[in-house]
Amino acid sequence: AADQGHARAQAYLGQCYRFGKGTPVDHVKAVHYFHRAVDKGHSGAQACLGDCYRSGEGTPEDHVKAVHYYRFAADQGVPEAQACLGTCYRLGEGIPEDLVKAAQYCRLAADQGHARAQAYLGQCYRFGKGTPVDHVKAVHYFHRAVDKGHSGAQACLGDCYRFGEGTAEDHVKAV
Repeated sequence: AADQGHARAQAYLGQCYRFGKGTPVDHVKAVHYFHRAVDKGHSGAQACLGDCYRSGEGTPEDHVKAVHYYRFAADQGVPEAQACLGTCYRLGEGIPEDLVKAAQYCRLAADQGHARAQAYLGQCYRFGKGTPVDHVKAVHYFHRAVDKGHSGAQACLGDCYRFGEGTAEDHVKAV
């Protein structure tokens, strides 16, 4: 199906080559199939291609191209791409650093249930990184990420309970 031009099959085959699912890992072939799916507008493949350019898997590392593909996918509502674009803004990778935009893109992903974005957004609200300081919102996003098993958010939530930030001080819950 991938060789017959089906975008979803091309994106899936790209994932198979990228992660060695049913085939040996081949990042060059993964990028090839992601490009073919992207040419047909497949948003998930756009996010995957962004990952490949960001990490240099199967293609030379190019953060500007990574941002380009993340933005296309993020604009189509792909939470992983929104989170990755937020990270690029936070780190200034391929785009000028902008903590406000980093928080905005992570909020889009967090509101769709993306655990890493929820944990980062909790940090934004806890320390005022691109957002006003709001410990109650920080605790809210940490809880959401913890519910999905994010260990970093669990440590941050423990600190909030320990210091009474956004919640009542509770040393039992802090542990």
